Amino acid sequence: MVKVGQIDLDYILAHKLDPMEYESAIGQYHVEFTKEAKECHFARFVYNTGEFFWYKIQDQKKKKKLDQDRRTMEEKMETNLHMVSKMTAIGYLLHKYRDKSCEKAVIAMDGKLSEVGESNGRTGKSIVGFAIGEVVPQCYIGAKSKDLENDPFIFEEVSEKTDSIFLDDVRANIDFEFFFPIITGKLTVNSKGQKKYTLSERDTPKLYLTTNHAINGSSSSFKDRQALVAFSDYYNEYFKPVDDFGLNFFDEWDDRQWNLFYNFMADCLRLYFHAADQGWGYNHSGLIQPPTDRLDQRRLRQFIGEDFLTWAGEYFNVEGPESINSTSVQNMNVPIPRAELYNGFLEKTPTQRKFMTPHRFKKKMIAWCEYHQGQFNPQVIDKFGRPSGDDKRGGVEYFTVANDRYGA
Repeated sequence: MVKVGQIDLDYILAHKLDPMEYESAIGQYHVEFTKEAKECHFARFVYNTGEFFWYKIQDQKKKKKLDQDRRTMEEKMETNLHMVSKMTAIGYLLHKYRDKSCEKAVIAMDGKLSEVGESNGRTGKSIVGFAIGEVVPQCYIGAKSKDLENDPFIFEEVSEKTDSIFLDDVRANIDFEFFFPIITGKLTVNSKGQKKYTLSERDTPKLYLTTNHAINGSSSSFKDRQALVAFSDYYNEYFKPVDDFGLNFFDEWDDRQWNLFYNFMADCLRLYFHAADQGWGYNHSGLIQPPTDRLDQRRLRQFIGEDFLTWAGEYFNVEGPESINSTSVQNMNVPIPRAELYNGFLEKTPTQRKFMTPHRFKKKMIAWCEYHQGQFNPQVIDKFGRPSGDDKRGGVEYFTVANDRYGA
């Protein structure tokens, strides 16, 4: 149905692609929809959820395609990569084989950048979770509860027959470390009125989580256990899959659509193992990483927080991630005492006093620099020639926020 290949010169020639047009796409993925794939609602839906440039191909208000595809080759390849990433993630969740070098929870996030606390939603993340449950035995858990990790019976419906655990709509500050043993080890099931028991690694289900935010945690331990997939705002509060396809998924499909759906899911499973055989994914596995720039920006914004973003934006006169190199910036490229910045922030946002320690303030400042593609203390280099981040002189610590004109 959906044919996927990694683009190289041989692939370009074999598939009669324009060498001049596809030269810049070498190393990326070519996605071809067969006649059956074009008829498959779910295959087209999955592709659309990775289309961040939909406004260049479709007028959603009029619900029709534009006269021509105005996307650049780079934008087309990004959309293809999102499609391939989702297909391999689905394939990963459809089998119970565990590759010890690649054990992850699949986490579906909104890729559109928005203010912290603002929930986009309606992008199709949950539909993918329910689709997994149409193919393999699944335990569904509504995961918005603040006491989720403290519920001793959270997994009471899980058994050795369960292949998938779907945690839907987890909150931003969930303790993701709580799931580490399940992702890489065994699962202990505690049911009311029964003796608890532990599933073997072979029988421990894989996790699929959806969130309207970003999951906190940026250490290698967190990243090694996460396979992120990004959802665009192609589907949203005003334009839903039912507006696109004219019916509700699953409940209103006829036999033809169900057959196409199962064939597509089999395609995802096949692609996962093919990608693993080719060494395309994480640690040469079958899980292919999506473009992460938007997800990284969303994670950074959530960690920084809107209060800090507002204060720093005013202090440095920086409006957004692209404006740090403008000529109107201020207090940039010069060392400023840390205490001066810290006290200035607390004066502007007194409600943060009980939360913002000097150490946390420094971490947010470093993250703010990364969010705006700037540099933090670029003048300080350790003995290995790496930025050390600490500028202490005469008992005073200084912060230097730098842009492209630093040192010029």
